[in-house]
Amino acid sequence: FKNFKARLESDEGLKADFDKFREENSFWLKDYALFTALKKKNNEKEKHHTSPLHKKRPLKALMVEKQASESNYQAKVIHNS
Repeated sequence: FKNFKARLESDEGLKADFDKFREENSFWLKDYALFTALKKKNNEKEKHHTSPLHKKRPLKALMVEKQASESNYQAKVIHNS
């Protein structure tokens, strides 16, 4: 990621392409970022979302967790920019 970030800062064409990609794919990128963050948090175990406890969690609790994860992700992006 460090190499890409360095190229992104020095290559305007790449930056424009990356910004366009993010804009065109925004409908799934945040969800994917949340998925990968949860996967990493759970030691790369993909089965965490099939546990009985996960199925019983109320939707509101899941939405609060998603919002917290997105805020954390955005803070990391800003910090790494």
